[in-house]
Amino acid sequence: MAADDPVYLAASMQYTRDVVITSELLRFTPSALQKYPEYLEPMRREIEEMANNENDKDNYDNMPLMDSFLKETARVYPTVILTMPRKVLWPFKFADGTLVPKDNWIVVPSQALMQDEQFYSEPQRFNGFRFVNSEGKTNSSSLFSTPSFEFPFWGGTKRPCPGRFYVAVAAKMILTRFIGEYDIKLENPKAAASLAWSYALAPHPRTKMLIRKRGSACSGCGHAL
Repeated sequence: MAADDPVYLAASMQYTRDVVITSELLRFTPSALQKYPEYLEPMRREIEEMANNENDKDNYDNMPLMDSFLKETARVYPTVILTMPRKVLWPFKFADGTLVPKDNWIVVPSQALMQDEQFYSEPQRFNGFRFVNSEGKTNSSSLFSTPSFEFPFWGGTKRPCPGRFYVAVAAKMILTRFIGEYDIKLENPKAAASLAWSYALAPHPRTKMLIRKRGSACSGCGHAL
């Protein structure tokens, strides 16, 4: 396939975007785990249960706790504050009579929607298992990879990001290895988690994290984490 082929270019751009979303999401996740450590051990148990189940080994679709935690991280720390920008090419009138003149831009306020109490109970509170039901499962409509009006992380519901399934599985694979093999700690527990720039939300570049192989001894003290 030629490098200037439209299909090749579109696929390359989509793959690049998926990698960026995965990396940004996983940069927020350790901070969330340190600020809310009560979710760490339940997810580690979920990892162990998956690893010990020969019929379900490496089935990342059957990890409701981690799926919910990732979705809640994306809800509280979205990679963009505004999404789905569209330029108005000619005057457009909505059904309610609102008129948008030509050359204006229309965007979806993704962060505002995902932190609106109309859609989420206590939206300002981080609830890592918000999307897990009383049976410890995740409904299909509540999966991290499922787009919705109140969760526009993947764009609109008619044409959502086609790479969302890849991102969800890749994030679980990386997080499974990370929290299964390493202990993490914020150098400063009160450090800012994010930095807003224009309409983007990124992990704060000055937030430092300490990472150590699980069970290894502390330098100079002999204690294990």
